[in-house]
Amino acid sequence: MSSVSNEENNLSDWFTNSTVSYTRLRNISDWSHSLLKYQIPKSVRRKLLIILFILIVCFTLMIYSCVNCYVNCTSVCTFTKPSYILADGKNVSHNVNASYDQHMSRRLPQCIIIGVRKAGTRALLEYLNIHPDIVVTSKEQHFFNTDDRYSLGLEYYRNQMPLSFSHQITIEKTPAYFTDLMSQERIYRMNSSIRLLLIIRDPVVRLVSDYTQLMYGKKVKNKHVIALEDLIIDRNGDIDLDYKPIQRSIYYHYFINWLEFFRRDQIHIVDGDKLISNPYPEINEVESFLGLGHRISKDLFYYNASKGFFCVNLDKLDNPCLGESKGRPHPEVDPDILTELYDFYRPRNKMFFELANKSFDWP
Repeated sequence: MSSVSNEENNLSDWFTNSTVSYTRLRNISDWSHSLLKYQIPKSVRRKLLIILFILIVCFTLMIYSCVNCYVNCTSVCTFTKPSYILADGKNVSHNVNASYDQHMSRRLPQCIIIGVRKAGTRALLEYLNIHPDIVVTSKEQHFFNTDDRYSLGLEYYRNQMPLSFSHQITIEKTPAYFTDLMSQERIYRMNSSIRLLLIIRDPVVRLVSDYTQLMYGKKVKNKHVIALEDLIIDRNGDIDLDYKPIQRSIYYHYFINWLEFFRRDQIHIVDGDKLISNPYPEINEVESFLGLGHRISKDLFYYNASKGFFCVNLDKLDNPCLGESKGRPHPEVDPDILTELYDFYRPRNKMFFELANKSFDWP
């Protein structure tokens, strides 16, 4: 009898010292007639509630991520494949085939359109966006040429990029990079093997186009508009080198800075004049430069007489032709002024041709 009493005392001591506090049983015979009752301490309940809360938050974030990435959520996230554009007469998608890694994320750009302003950068970006293996930014980022934005770091820059699959190339466009003095080194530090696209055109035509955009901007704000002739000629009757549009057309002056950081074969130069008159060959060369298959066919382009340039024959694109700000009529310029401008740029163009190892059909 004493052994039974000792066993009961031992059980009582064990329950008292355990993490889970059990209710005291009236006598040993209650084991055969009732279930074991217990109470969980507050500290344990608090930990369980915290774990439950974390699980709910994680599940909510997973559902949000699925919806935000344009996917369907079943037991796991499964990507849908929305049709994006038509290419070669058939539906294609910016999505991946089954053989590719089905993981979308925001990636730093593998290619940047660095300029030149008013040489056709927007048209080049829109044409390249047709390719299913290319994704593009919708806005100019001005990350490398703006100290305030650059100080935010590469993670900020990455978060501005569109979602892409691992096999796709992300392209960013900011024409102001070309004439900026810090962008070359900053881009090099991000990715020394990055590929760059530079689109240029007849420097005088580019100058007039640059002036035209500035002129329209002032008209919208009801500001006084100064004639181009009065802006490009200084008091001594010479070309005014302080006028920014004049400076931007001196290509060699800026191109030499890029060659200090990047090999010539990392920079592909697009002929902006030919992109206007016959875009397909220029786009075909860019596809080769980027190491992509030729998915943008010639029959996708058609000439829009009212716009004065080629548009894309794709019904599913939101903007198959460029916006209203593109293709504006240029003001008439005094022929003598044009001759003076061409004489000014001609020797500077030759310097650029030597650096680029490529010539262009400019007067």
